[in-house]
Amino acid sequence: MQRPSLIVRKEVTSLASAALQDGTSLLVISAPAAYISAVNASEFVSLKDAETAGITAASDATNKALVWEHVKDFFTVANGTTLHVLLVPQTASPGPDTTFNNLFDGVANSATHYGALKNYLQTQGGDIKLIGVAVNLADGVTDTSTGSVSADLDTGIALAHTFANDEFNLHRPVEVILENRKFSGTAAAATDLRAKLAGNVMVVSSRDKKRREALTTPVPSASGFAAVGLALGKAASIQVNQNIGRLTVPPLFQTKDNLPVEVAEFSGEQDLNSFDKASLDALHDKGYTFIDRYAGYSGYYFVNDNTCGDATQSNSRLSLNRVANKAARITRSTFLNFLKATIQVDSSTGRLLPSVVERFKDVITRAITEEMLENPDPARLPEISSVEISIDPAQNVLSTKKVVINQSIVPTGSVDVIETIISLDNPN
Repeated sequence: MQRPSLIVRKEVTSLASAALQDGTSLLVISAPAAYISAVNASEFVSLKDAETAGITAASDATNKALVWEHVKDFFTVANGTTLHVLLVPQTASPGPDTTFNNLFDGVANSATHYGALKNYLQTQGGDIKLIGVAVNLADGVTDTSTGSVSADLDTGIALAHTFANDEFNLHRPVEVILENRKFSGTAAAATDLRAKLAGNVMVVSSRDKKRREALTTPVPSASGFAAVGLALGKAASIQVNQNIGRLTVPPLFQTKDNLPVEVAEFSGEQDLNSFDKASLDALHDKGYTFIDRYAGYSGYYFVNDNTCGDATQSNSRLSLNRVANKAARITRSTFLNFLKATIQVDSSTGRLLPSVVERFKDVITRAITEEMLENPDPARLPEISSVEISIDPAQNVLSTKKVVINQSIVPTGSVDVIETIISLDNPN
């Protein structure tokens, strides 16, 4: 007989037509053993906290690895938000890096990578909502990867997607943001990330050129880094339904929300301006997340919150995934109160009584509405447009010991294109 449990499933649907700590994040970074042993804490709410624990710019230079840099980027846009940092060993010296595969491959089950990550998430009990992963090559190792993604990232994307699905089934929903080191080549030849159908994963492929120029002398491998800490921090700093690429801050839309970036470039040292509009459009359509700008508008912004999922599906955007994950957490915490509870059924059919059906519908509707639709905090906007709960009253609880509840959530929209038509008229 199955152990009593509450099951929440997330369905990926077609979009072709028609007081939780949401920002709590985990930054996983491969680093030298000396750096790992020198850090004496793993949870921070400010850059100063991390520096006190041994994560400093000087430590980056000494160990020739970027840890402080990614943590600094996170707190530049998400100061006060809880960030956990898990340092794992570098994977190859010399040779191709395999950090992503070691972290997310449950078959290989590396104790220092996959096992360490699984254990950390279990220890945090579902508090972690976002995971970012950055890679440091061992000192003296040359990055030999070519093209738009490395071999490790190419296979790691699917593994990370499966890993996130497994975490969801363990009631610890997470989204994963991966660093795409040394992006190079043309947009036409770039790997189509959307084709990987890995909607739980975002890939970040660019950074600030000025930071790269400042970092490559003390940390030579920084020539290939991407700003995964910045993307993670941006997501952590906004509501779950908001796009990390937004240009202004709601609700008034009068304050710019640009990134702390001076000059944007891809992680293979290709300037943003070296790609024409058609090429940047193609990279966007293939699911790449990079830093972009808009003619006549100052500042830099993430191009969108793309994931590696099919563009017509409900997991094609980080914001859509975060909405679904938050609803799942609310649903679980709400209905755990009813697990193994005694309920009355119709004495002649064994089916749910109408009063029980309405009670279940009312409880979960109220919980999701209060958290995501009618939050009393005026600084927080609605995170969904509506929620509808349906329960088939014909379910025979006596025979199945199970109640199936369907949720239909209409998300908020994202304005990707604004088209205006301008004409010059002669009033005479």
